[in-house]
Amino acid sequence: ACGTDTQKPSAVVEGLPSLEQARDGNFTLYVSNQSFDRSNVDIRVLIDGRPALAGDFAVGNQHNWVQYRFALSDGRHSLRAESVHGDAVFEHGFTVKGKRWAVVDYWCCGEATEPKFTFLVRSEPLAFA
Repeated sequence: ACGTDTQKPSAVVEGLPSLEQARDGNFTLYVSNQSFDRSNVDIRVLIDGRPALAGDFAVGNQHNWVQYRFALSDGRHSLRAESVHGDAVFEHGFTVKGKRWAVVDYWCCGEATEPKFTFLVRSEPLAFA
């Protein structure tokens, strides 16, 4: 599923602890900055309203995905990606059943719909070219 959401970045939901990475987790998330126009961009990801990761992501050669792994229960979840300086917000629901692999990419500024995030979830490991 790909798409955008033009909502403004929101504060972290108070009281919810951060989502910790899990070495043997069933949800592998890759995050990347795909924008040569914004060679370094801040990205924060929340899963089910819980902070999962935050940092500055360099575009490098665009083949620069950073891997995170989480233990998520089977069922419906939500993912929110935000960039304050990159001026983009994305929110989307997804389903976990067993193992899942996903990617969040930040894009700017080649199309009228950008800046934006895209999000893809698969039941098989992802291959990056």
